[in-house]
Amino acid sequence: MSLVLEGVSLVRGGRLLFKELSCTLAPGTLTLLQGKNGQGKTSLLEALMGLIPLKQGRVTWQGRALSPEDFRAVIGEDGLKGSVDVKSHLHLWQSVYGASSHGVNFLEETRALHDKPVASLSAGQRQRLNLSRLFCGKHAPLWFLDEPLTHLDARTKALFLDACADHQAQGGVVIMATHETPSQIFEAPVITLMPAQTLCPTTLRQELQDVALFA
Repeated sequence: MSLVLEGVSLVRGGRLLFKELSCTLAPGTLTLLQGKNGQGKTSLLEALMGLIPLKQGRVTWQGRALSPEDFRAVIGEDGLKGSVDVKSHLHLWQSVYGASSHGVNFLEETRALHDKPVASLSAGQRQRLNLSRLFCGKHAPLWFLDEPLTHLDARTKALFLDACADHQAQGGVVIMATHETPSQIFEAPVITLMPAQTLCPTTLRQELQDVALFA
């Protein structure tokens, strides 16, 4: 079964970001999510997670609504605390999701930073720690990733993309919002978010009334 987006439209901050996005993402695929800044890439990932409502349309996985057990997400540095060491972050995620069962190569160097507080890490090390939560617990089929390659050096990017390939080989689906297209994912399919079309006055009034429902 697949992740299916049907006629998805999204409003954020009283602004219609995009309209009627439809696509089907089959198991074992990595799809890039692209568009101009402010076009709704992060908002779409948050909507897939159920954090913000869709204006219209629906999203299904295996023919049903998504549940938290279906996905892992890395959006920004949510949950990283500067005064807390790396070991404590990993222990917390393992207590929530379960012990790490995959991503061994990617996790190896993160574990070497165990006693360091997050505030002392470089930007690349912080990102590596942030991504490590993906590998805690049992395999979650859907990965929603917002700029996961930011600050990573070439070797770490390669390790992470290898981990994504392993995830795909297990039937996983990856949606990656990114401005980068390394060679490993150069031929990946792309969802490009476009501005909502210009609206005539009558339609615009209706759109504003719809937006007000979410105010």
